[in-house]
Amino acid sequence: MVRPRILLCIIISVVTGSIVIGQEKMADSLKLALSKTGRDTNRINTLIALSKNCVRSSPEEAFAYGSSALQLADSLQYIKGKAYAYKYLGMYYYIKGG
Repeated sequence: MVRPRILLCIIISVVTGSIVIGQEKMADSLKLALSKTGRDTNRINTLIALSKNCVRSSPEEAFAYGSSALQLADSLQYIKGKAYAYKYLGMYYYIKGG
């Protein structure tokens, strides 16, 4: 009876570790893409993707990306970008409990 529990714990550990590594690679790719974008909707979408990617693991960083996306979307009058920026800023406040 103990062996199936140990096996289950090992499987869960491996799967969760893989997910975390995958998220880090995604964030690195997005940061690289961000460095290559101008002040346009592509930059806003990348900032939003970064905010979404790290909202649970690093809420403060997600807030910074969301705020930047909101500011740029507002200046470019990109309504869809503003909506998504507000969504992830809201997620930040939800996670932080305020």
